[in-house]
Amino acid sequence: MLRILSVSIFLVAGTASSFIFADSFTSSKNGGKLKSIITMTVNTPTCAIQPHNQHIDFKRITTSELLNESRNLTTTISFECGTTPAGISLEVTPVGGNNVVSGQPGVIDSTLTGAGFKLRWGKSSAVGAENQAVEYNTPLTLPAARISNINLVITPVAIKGISTTSGPSQTQVNLTINYS
Repeated sequence: MLRILSVSIFLVAGTASSFIFADSFTSSKNGGKLKSIITMTVNTPTCAIQPHNQHIDFKRITTSELLNESRNLTTTISFECGTTPAGISLEVTPVGGNNVVSGQPGVIDSTLTGAGFKLRWGKSSAVGAENQAVEYNTPLTLPAARISNINLVITPVAIKGISTTSGPSQTQVNLTINYS
């Protein structure tokens, strides 16, 4: 901004000085050249998502907890903008070869054979109904708001019809928010 202002002052001073110090014109004293500088600014919504990365660690769970889907952890992803954006959508996508499990809504498989994770919408989430299974690979509309909280309930589960082996289980999802 200062650079533009300095250039503007220089141009105006240079133009004005030719009229101030001139004592004769080769053409008309009524003619000349004037310049107006217009600087335009637009402020599109600046948004941030917090946290950028999360690690949800269930530590050790029992086979019974896995089979009964009795261990839950919750997380909140906050989407905040300086102004209210329009056209906000969210897409939840499994990453790294993990797949949506057919016949078990909200469940994606993991690195452990026979185990996966179920994601459901949490209480007061900006998208989805409470306890409803997350839909993967589908753009979901968020209401136009300056601040949105996306609340998730995550549950380790056994995948039906597959024997579960012992060991660590991991999976990953990306939450992608598009806005204008």
